[in-house]
Amino acid sequence: MSERKQPKSAPIFQTDPAIPEISVGIPSATPRTGSPPLPVASLDLAGHPKCWLVVGRGRTGKTTLIRWIAEHANAMEHKVVLADLDRTNATLTSYLNGVLRAPALDDAGTVQWLQKIIGNTMANQVSTIIDLGGGDTALVQIADEVPDMPDMVHQSGAELVAAYMLGPQPDDLSPLATLRNRGFSPAATVLILNEGLLGPGVDLETGFASVQAHSVFRAAVDAGAMVVRFPRLIPASEIEKRRISFTEARDALVEPALGPFDRARIRQWLNRMDYEFAPIATWLP
Repeated sequence: MSERKQPKSAPIFQTDPAIPEISVGIPSATPRTGSPPLPVASLDLAGHPKCWLVVGRGRTGKTTLIRWIAEHANAMEHKVVLADLDRTNATLTSYLNGVLRAPALDDAGTVQWLQKIIGNTMANQVSTIIDLGGGDTALVQIADEVPDMPDMVHQSGAELVAAYMLGPQPDDLSPLATLRNRGFSPAATVLILNEGLLGPGVDLETGFASVQAHSVFRAAVDAGAMVVRFPRLIPASEIEKRRISFTEARDALVEPALGPFDRARIRQWLNRMDYEFAPIATWLP
């Protein structure tokens, strides 16, 4: 493995006047019959346990993403360890059973706990999904102290997947910029644009124009990061209120059942999620 160079620190959102901010287009991704397949990631992680590090500011959709990945893995009968590093909110544990929660530790203890979870992926070759919370610095510290962590995990037979949940605000790129400035850039990196955070009637290209055009976003894409759309789930609030799974909501497995229109919307959303994530299907646990 080639040795990574530590990038020079720089203001996160300073625009380089020598590099014009241009739009990074995302192909239309409506899963209708006859739709062309999306470009598939050149990196094939099939057969390897994956450690998903789900990163993003608060309320960018990390919990919804993790719930969907967990349900997807369960449907495939794949074993997955779920870990929650958010020390202030226990949202994930209210939806899913068996979630490992970081105890009330100081920053150093939290770093040790995160290392233990990643180490378990390596030692036991089991896929893991980790919710990094909305502002925890444990991963940043590990990236500083162990800059070759992605290579170390790869050599164990497992793979790191860095998943960044992004809303339409350029500040949502801050976690991505912070980690990349520290040289943390796993080969399997995915930038997820959450359509549910856009205002009513705002399309994806318009709503995410400033994010897609930003030099931080473009640098990640140029380095090989995949870009995935995260469809809006209209009855999300009702599902959250009832604390039921997407499958239970779609198939009316819990009473009182959602109405037929909302169940149809959930069915469409699940189909779109399969379609949008198809290019990185081998990255999923």
